[in-house]
Amino acid sequence: MIDLPILSLHECVEAIAACVRAGRVPLVIGSPGIAKSTLARVIAKPLGKALGIDDYPPEFCILSNRESVDVGGYPVVQPDGSVECRPFGSLRRASESPRLLILDEFLTCPQSVQGPALRLTLERVAGEHPLHDQTRIICLANDPDHAPGGIQMTAALVNRLCILRCAPQVTEVADYFEGHPQASFESIDLELPDDTTWSERRAALMSSLGSLFRVKPDLIDHEPPPAAVSQGEPFATPRSWEACCEALAALKPSHVQSASKVAHAVISGYVGAGKGIAYLAILRARIHLPSIEEILAHPDTAKVPDPTAMHDKKPIGRDVNFAAIPLLLEVGRTDCAAAWVYADRLPSEVLAAVAKTLTSNLKIPPGSPWRKQGMDIMFRVGSELTAKAPKAA
Repeated sequence: MIDLPILSLHECVEAIAACVRAGRVPLVIGSPGIAKSTLARVIAKPLGKALGIDDYPPEFCILSNRESVDVGGYPVVQPDGSVECRPFGSLRRASESPRLLILDEFLTCPQSVQGPALRLTLERVAGEHPLHDQTRIICLANDPDHAPGGIQMTAALVNRLCILRCAPQVTEVADYFEGHPQASFESIDLELPDDTTWSERRAALMSSLGSLFRVKPDLIDHEPPPAAVSQGEPFATPRSWEACCEALAALKPSHVQSASKVAHAVISGYVGAGKGIAYLAILRARIHLPSIEEILAHPDTAKVPDPTAMHDKKPIGRDVNFAAIPLLLEVGRTDCAAAWVYADRLPSEVLAAVAKTLTSNLKIPPGSPWRKQGMDIMFRVGSELTAKAPKAA
């Protein structure tokens, strides 16, 4: 069983909405009979509304009882003698007009269907016809152990989807049995950012993550770890980190700023539980740091992080130091001298890590109001580090 956060139906809706807005494909996994299909059906209308589409019907394609031509298209001979594969049924409708295409029983499709199903999911092509630009895809599946003929996901497939685990709360089940599941989901605020705002958030998250990689390169998996191969657990390639940033950019900012459970699920659903927890800890620690603008304006007085500060009744500890390093790299891209001035107020071991990052990546601009102070600190720290370096034999 994949070790990921378990979301309620309401939380799962918000995570799905972020993936849908980002144009990425979520795979919702849960036990049989917990209302995954019902969930996908009733959220089509509010998702369409969030995307600015009035008529956004759900379109189900149950892969377990399909043949390869059902998904890959049936061959039609053209007047010139060439052969074209054309989609039909639900896939034809999803190609012709905006639909929420729901690929149900995703992990129980016959072997002959797996190839065209992957192409449909990853390339958005049905037969030889692209899906409509505003058609979005959601995949649903039972745990392979709980489904007849269930297949384990390959590492290549896992690395292209956001894996979400879902289990309804008792109150959500009661809402359904009382006859108003649609009203329950329509109460969720799925208002999503416009394209410009989303692009800006995406760029900011990507830049921040790039800075973090310089000081925590172990956040990147260069090969699938054993759990990805044996259990289908997500893992952290550059591709999955990029998809993660796009989905986080489509969440409400409050989720990212507070490192909420929904944000946790989206992050872990793309990069796995281990890397997800590490990144989430840094996001939480960043709450206790000043903004880039505050450091640029007042690097000598801006708030310095306190590792004993509490978050969720626990001290944030060393995570706040890891969060400070990429933050200062971002500050340094505008004014490296200001970054040096602020860094000089941090513990010596953190300053050493910041010094290595700033020295190898940034230069002090001539017009910086903090130029002299920053230069003095840079040379002082450089001399100290050189003195501590082991002598060559």
